[in-house]
This record gives sequence, C-alpha cells and structure tokens, in this order.
Amino acid sequence: MARIQGLFLYSARIQTLAGWFASNWSLPGVSMGSETSEQVMALLKELAMLKELDTEYEANPTEGDYEAHRVRQQRHEEITAEIKALAKQSKDKDAKPSTSD
Repeated sequence: MARIQGLFLYSARIQTLAGWFASNWSLPGVSMGSETSEQVMALLKELAMLKELDTEYEANPTEGDYEAHRVRQQRHEEITAEIKALAKQSKDKDAKPSTSD
C-alpha cells in the first residue's frame, strides 16, 4: 500500500515539474508544443523518475541495487547532455540569419 501511495506522489511530482517547465521554461526560439520542447519535456520527466528511484536507493542502499543505481546515474548524465545539445541546436538555429527574399 505504501508503494502505491509513493507512486501516486511520484506521479504528482512529475506532473508538477512538467507543468512548471511548460509555463516557466523554454528554449530560445522554441515554442511550447514544438518537437524540441516535447523532447525536452520527455527528458525532464525521465530525469524526475531517475531522481525518485535514486532517492529511494540512497535511503536504503542494497548491494543488489548498486548496479541499477550506477546505470541510472549514467543515464542522468546522458539526459543532461541531450538537453544541452537540444538547447545548443536551438540557439544555433536562432543565430542563423533568415534568407527569405
């Protein structure tokens, strides 16, 4: 029962985080609802999930869960790099002058 309640709380946290980012954060030149912003939102949701799992692991670490924890940390780094790449891609796109005649 506690696990189910935890999942509901976790889901609420993801929705809160996603809502906050949707209304307060955007990549330059990327409108919310664009493919890039949707990718960023999906990555942020995955980061929130990884953080929740790591918080649970850190509260009660076990040897059997160490490898999963390590993989989550690696994925966290990958996601961070992906978000930075999307931001750079968007910034570079905005920096290019338009060539409309």
